[in-house]
Amino acid sequence: MHIYFLYQSDLLLIGNFHGEKLVSIFSEVSDQLLIDAKPPKSSILPGGNGLSFDWNLIKNIEFDCPWLLAGGLNSKNAANAIDLTGATQLDLSSGVERSPGVKDENKIASFMSSI
Repeated sequence: MHIYFLYQSDLLLIGNFHGEKLVSIFSEVSDQLLIDAKPPKSSILPGGNGLSFDWNLIKNIEFDCPWLLAGGLNSKNAANAIDLTGATQLDLSSGVERSPGVKDENKIASFMSSI
């Protein structure tokens, strides 16, 4: 699991950290957290790899700031992810693409119907 922290001032800072214990530390200094799957070692991207993680890792965490769930979300797993984690915001990308970077209207509609 990766934790990105977002802090708003004159700049939007995005950091990338590993581990559950860091959630509470960065919740105190962040406006919002983005919880995403750890990318493969071979990836040059910090996210957007279409991978999910074990949502049980965060199901009982009480966040001190708003947060988004990311990582491999699609129409087949989004409802379960929401039920398990209590997520109220989702970061969605590759799960609604027909090819890298190209969104598919039918996949978007299917996703919205699933939640």
